[in-house]
Amino acid sequence: MRKTTLAIAIFFLASIVALAGACTAAPTPTPTKAPAPTQAPVATVAPAVATKPAAAAATAAPAVATKAPAVATQAVAPAPAKVAVQPLSPPFKMKVGVAGSAVDAGFYIPYEKGYYKELGLDVELVNFANGLLVVPPLGTGQLDAGGGGVNVALFNMILRGIPLKIVADKSHAEPGNMGIGFLLRKDLLDSGAVKTPADLKGRVLSLPSRGSTQEHMAEILLAQGGLTLDDMDMKMLQVPDQIAAFANKSIDIGHAFEPTVTTAKEMGVAVLWKGDHELLPYREGSAILYSANFQKQTEAAKRFMIAYIKGVRDYNDAFFKKKGTEEVIAIMAKHSTQKDPNVLRKLAAQAINPDGYAYPEALQGDIDYFVRTGQMTPLDIKQVIDHQYVDYALQVLGKYPK
Repeated sequence: MRKTTLAIAIFFLASIVALAGACTAAPTPTPTKAPAPTQAPVATVAPAVATKPAAAAATAAPAVATKAPAVATQAVAPAPAKVAVQPLSPPFKMKVGVAGSAVDAGFYIPYEKGYYKELGLDVELVNFANGLLVVPPLGTGQLDAGGGGVNVALFNMILRGIPLKIVADKSHAEPGNMGIGFLLRKDLLDSGAVKTPADLKGRVLSLPSRGSTQEHMAEILLAQGGLTLDDMDMKMLQVPDQIAAFANKSIDIGHAFEPTVTTAKEMGVAVLWKGDHELLPYREGSAILYSANFQKQTEAAKRFMIAYIKGVRDYNDAFFKKKGTEEVIAIMAKHSTQKDPNVLRKLAAQAINPDGYAYPEALQGDIDYFVRTGQMTPLDIKQVIDHQYVDYALQVLGKYPK
């Protein structure tokens, strides 16, 4: 297995804008050798019934969701019990885009524990500054899979005939989860200068980019105070860079996720003020994407999903069941942007669906926002999501025990 560091993040930031109209190629990163992963047992097949969220109809105006999205029960065809999934031979070489966030653990854990290798996948992890930068090289076919940020550029690529697919959840805003949302500068909170969204007028708001789903979240938040984005001083920053910006008081509020949320709190510069789950429950923070070419590699694509879901389940076990926690924290400290295990132990761990499915209703809400603000034309979420790989993985792994 190999791990690659993508050094020229600024190039891909420009690519996001360019790919909203047409895809252009990006440079191939130089690979570096990664440590050999440990081995884990091969998955066996067992019949299962998967619970899969159902797509919702588009809405004409923004609204704050107050309940969980509709869930439909989809029967998964039973497969022969105790039949091992054979590894691909020769191993399938593939590149996977990662962004160094806590929820990239679903990629890092299989890499370190040998889940990819046992299924015949030779995975190279390619690092990016954020999930939005993962999307352009997926569109050009330079990556096979990745944890991509959901934004208008992704949807416009699909509208222009580039058949990227959201194939699984990477993170979502589950009610009660405080791992993603809006950080507020601590001195503004402590002094009472900002008590409600109405108090944000004229203040500096940090987002990773315009046309992102974070922009949609900001619109919902500001509307609670009778404000719009036009009432704010906007500043585009990568999420980890917000720490220094809060410290030197060059921003007042910013949208962030783990490990930045906990890092900001530990440093005393900002605190999570409004969680995404309070604004749009089950909002899809990021998603697993397959490139057009990788979708054609059916056996590899199915096996990758098995390994990914196994990794996600280890993550859920570690943070929500306190099982195998130290092993997972060590893996995250090795690969994520937060290298301090003590900070990682304090994470308000973001929710990742251990049964894999993404949340179509929330994604359709993002699309409707971009349509309403003139950033794209209408798009049915059914053109975006393909859960066949999750369906297969659940035939092999069964449903996650609650």
